[in-house]
Amino acid sequence: MIQIAKCSSAMPVYIQIAEILKKQILSGELPEGERLPGEHQLAAQFGTSRVTLRKGLQILEEQKLILQRRGIGAFVTYNMPRRHYRIAILEIPAVGEYGDIVLAELMPALSQLNECDFTVLRGAETPVETLMQKLNEHACDGLIAIAPSGSVYEALCKPEFNTVPTVVIGLSHPSLSEAGRAVIDIEPDIMGRGVEYLVGLGHEKIAYFSCDPEGNSMICQRNRDFRNAVERFSLHVGKNYIMTEKVPSWYEAARERVLEFSHSKDCPTAILTMSTMFAFGAWQGAMEAGLRIPEDISILGVECNKFYNPRLSTILQPLKKIAEKAAEIMMATLLSGKNMDVKPFFFPAVIEERGSCMKIKREN
Repeated sequence: MIQIAKCSSAMPVYIQIAEILKKQILSGELPEGERLPGEHQLAAQFGTSRVTLRKGLQILEEQKLILQRRGIGAFVTYNMPRRHYRIAILEIPAVGEYGDIVLAELMPALSQLNECDFTVLRGAETPVETLMQKLNEHACDGLIAIAPSGSVYEALCKPEFNTVPTVVIGLSHPSLSEAGRAVIDIEPDIMGRGVEYLVGLGHEKIAYFSCDPEGNSMICQRNRDFRNAVERFSLHVGKNYIMTEKVPSWYEAARERVLEFSHSKDCPTAILTMSTMFAFGAWQGAMEAGLRIPEDISILGVECNKFYNPRLSTILQPLKKIAEKAAEIMMATLLSGKNMDVKPFFFPAVIEERGSCMKIKREN
């Protein structure tokens, strides 16, 4: 903890702040790699404003005693050699557009931190030895894994990765946190959140379009969450309401399933989809079948871009904020030179109604 000496009125406060901190840095009270308290806390300790505090910190940065990074904090860098960091991003193709979007958001988030660049690794099934070999070959200082599959997250929990700063996005398995890996994810049970929204609109016949997880933990969890929600709300499950098998095309599978529904006496009143492509396919099938959206059938997707046509109601994840948080934690870990003791960080999901869902009267 920083010990605040009494300020003299003989010189400007910001210079006094710089001198007090400089003395503690040079004496070793604030060792290299130490993260200074946040601006609010530090300004309160000195009894001054953040503007004045920043002027003092700027002096220390000019003297190469600290390094400041917006959104991350200030670190003592006296006697610490400046480094250029390389981050490996492990993206699992089986996740679909989720991985692509997060990867696209991570690139600018990491690029804005001038000390690092990144390399992208791909592969759903990667033994721990192979993954470690890839990290060494690319001279990587840290790893950000996007929704790792079962075998990959098991590898990340092994002792071999205790010395590799690791951030996991999109998977909150307890074993990751127990192994000391930083976890950033959306709030649990977003499929249940979607079911709850549709039930609130009066829907009791809800179809669900997803795919065979094929070992992907995130998809497996979403499928399980939907089934749990069906049981929780005692919903009717008609023939072929739930699609979780392996299909060659998510779009075509959803389209064909909705066309089948249009000829059935037990047609669902709403469809919840695990991804955007399933939602688009469901929309196309409804159009071809002459079903009106949302009058005849409601469609709710996940992460459907608002600029897409058609405009689909969606469960939104703040993927930009998730990526920025991952970059922040990674850089804080690298700059401090030690693994950060970070609890799992969950962002809330938001349902954005864009007109493809509507309230209906419950059947008697």
